[in-house]
Amino acid sequence: MARAQSCPPESPPRLYHPRPLVKLGELDSCGTGLDTFDRAAWYAGELAGADQLGVLAVNIHGEIVGTYLGDSGCLPRPFVYLPNANYGRAAGMHDLISCSGGSSETIGYAWDITDDGLVVGGVGGRPDSLGSGTCRAIAWDLANSCATTNLDSSPSTRNLWSIAIAAEPVASVGAELRIVGLTGDTCPLWRRNARFSLTTGTSGPIDLTLPDPYPSMHPTYVRSLRSWACDVANLANPVGAHDWPSDLDPAQFTPGVGCPGPFSPGTLTCDLPFSCGAHFQWGSSWPQTEFFRRDPTVTPTESIAGQMTCVRSISHAPALNVAINDFVVAGQFQKPVPICRWLPSLWRYGAPDTAILLPLPNGFESATAQRWRETANGCGPDTVVGWRTYADRLNGIVWSRCAESGPWEFCATAADELTPQGVVGTGFDILQIYEVFDSGEMLAIVRDDLSRVASRGYYAAILGLAGDFNHDWAVGSPDLSMLLSAWGSDTSMELDLSQDGVVNAADMTALLTLWTGGDKRALSLPCGADFCLPESASQLEGSGQARDGALAHALSALGFESADAFRVAALARDEAQLEFTCQLMHRFMQAYSENSP
Repeated sequence: MARAQSCPPESPPRLYHPRPLVKLGELDSCGTGLDTFDRAAWYAGELAGADQLGVLAVNIHGEIVGTYLGDSGCLPRPFVYLPNANYGRAAGMHDLISCSGGSSETIGYAWDITDDGLVVGGVGGRPDSLGSGTCRAIAWDLANSCATTNLDSSPSTRNLWSIAIAAEPVASVGAELRIVGLTGDTCPLWRRNARFSLTTGTSGPIDLTLPDPYPSMHPTYVRSLRSWACDVANLANPVGAHDWPSDLDPAQFTPGVGCPGPFSPGTLTCDLPFSCGAHFQWGSSWPQTEFFRRDPTVTPTESIAGQMTCVRSISHAPALNVAINDFVVAGQFQKPVPICRWLPSLWRYGAPDTAILLPLPNGFESATAQRWRETANGCGPDTVVGWRTYADRLNGIVWSRCAESGPWEFCATAADELTPQGVVGTGFDILQIYEVFDSGEMLAIVRDDLSRVASRGYYAAILGLAGDFNHDWAVGSPDLSMLLSAWGSDTSMELDLSQDGVVNAADMTALLTLWTGGDKRALSLPCGADFCLPESASQLEGSGQARDGALAHALSALGFESADAFRVAALARDEAQLEFTCQLMHRFMQAYSENSP
């Protein structure tokens, strides 16, 4: 078994900070025993690549989809976030059910978005968790006024529910876009991997065969009662997992009636379910369905618990010279001893029988890898993102490949160690990281329990350059002006660099430490090359002459010739002096703005 080694310890550059985009829900607001991000509310369950929070996805344009909790009874609702105006819609967050003319009481989920703006997910109810059987796979076409396509309009009588989880980034030339997910087969908790057709609006299994080691372990295992597809990339087979190997035939049962429980006699011939990541054969021209195993040396007679694996994703944009078999699959495997825990893993698509183990940050015992990113055009290191599992609160993790190391040797860093706050473990909680962009920015879920009560909650956020409030990849006068304008605010996560719940002198000190003046700064991780700067950088509205004039007025009123002169003086003052100075500057800026024409 290949094993990734951690890099020599070095201090991580504290250049990252969350920029909130969409509020996903309130803190613990859905009743006793049902947290805001209860897995039953977010999706069909954790075993289809899901987790306790709203799954997020992003396309090549930085457009983000996911699920948030609406105002009516904590109902899951699908959204798209547009960083720039597109599809005839303004930049910002849009509810997809409202966009398509649906009811405010409809439950829905958004799971993936293609580069052409097609969103896939499900609507109509929770999938299998409550046995309602009302969720159906759906697609929203953003480029066609949010027009919807029912992806499961003619289900078989045995198909109780369905949901689409992933779509190819782009359709292959001359072929229909491949969309995958799962359906409820016969019993609410039984699942089968599924393919969905945009053309016909119908669903069907990708592959229900069981590859070895099922038959060789137990000849009666001719099927699994659960299987799912959780990701698909161009050129490669869809990836997912099998579970609950069984000799039961769903056709022997009446749909929804008399369903045996998962551990009822006859369902399994072993003590524990056997869960194993797999890629599913799409057609006769594709490689056969195979398992992503932990260790090829383990024989079928050895402990099946030691072979439990979980696949979350397959790389979407490998370098042009990378063969299909070198695509990278990310996920985890379960190690049963000395304690039951999941360990983060990678697999090369062409070597599914060998897991590449990732190291854990200090103090972490379990984690999952969510997404692999291969360096593109020399921009940054090979990077993996994910999070800690089996913990009271999840924590984002970033793995970066050392510049002079082997291809599978990574440093492991807890996400909060990348931010400027002084004490690790306090501040905004970076719970999960889903994607990393070419710029080094990352898509994450962040928990805010520090700001004013009305602002607290869970957020979809971008982990970007700390202190760069106007997003021009430099930390200078415009950012100083924005910080002073918001002085004393307790609702400004992006400006709260010290992560203590309020914009104050601690944030000013952090900003001045991060200062670059007019020079742009690239993001970087504990090891590996710096990420490349984007070709263009946007400016936030309101960062123009009026604010620059207000800052110049405040600097002049207090005897500072320039922002750089203020920076030199400010770094020499203690916290109380700096707080007093900044409050005065804030008042001068307010007065200037109120008296300006």
